[in-house]
Amino acid sequence: MSVAQKRFEVSATGKLGYYFPGTENTPYFSPDNTFSPGLGVSFNYHVLKRTTLSLGLEGVYLKPAMIDHYREPVDVKWHRLDIPFEIRQGIGESFFVAGGATLARQITGYRSGQKIPEYNWQTGIGWMFEKFALSLHYEGGFSKIEKKITLGPNEWATTDIKHREVYLKISYPLSNLRSIAKKQ
Repeated sequence: MSVAQKRFEVSATGKLGYYFPGTENTPYFSPDNTFSPGLGVSFNYHVLKRTTLSLGLEGVYLKPAMIDHYREPVDVKWHRLDIPFEIRQGIGESFFVAGGATLARQITGYRSGQKIPEYNWQTGIGWMFEKFALSLHYEGGFSKIEKKITLGPNEWATTDIKHREVYLKISYPLSNLRSIAKKQ
């Protein structure tokens, strides 16, 4: 973080994740690994020169493949709204480590009685460039979650899943976007 940097900033974020849930179920109703892209915004507060607190809001697309007992595909849409809280600590000029927790609120594909939200922990490393940050994170669930999958109007199945995801995240301060627009 440069000396001239503001204490508070808003950033646009994007991530490309790979979701590989931990499950102890049979092959039926066990989600396959899948990509999990997301877009969002984060509110960052620079506590010290190299320490930043961040609170975000991210929409994540999650649609893993799954089969039922008859080996038929199940249409699963577990799109979610994530609220990550993160602490970043700068090391050296550009490198940083990060850690925190994420509240994940599933917005599609759930049934009443399902535990919502999920709580996950995260850790990561990253690099600050002049105008943006790039980081690699691992996110894991604090506990297993019983997900209920809708199969029809009055039919559903359950599966126990522990959240596991690795993702590459880019963050770009919105104040930089305004300065680019002013130059044009």
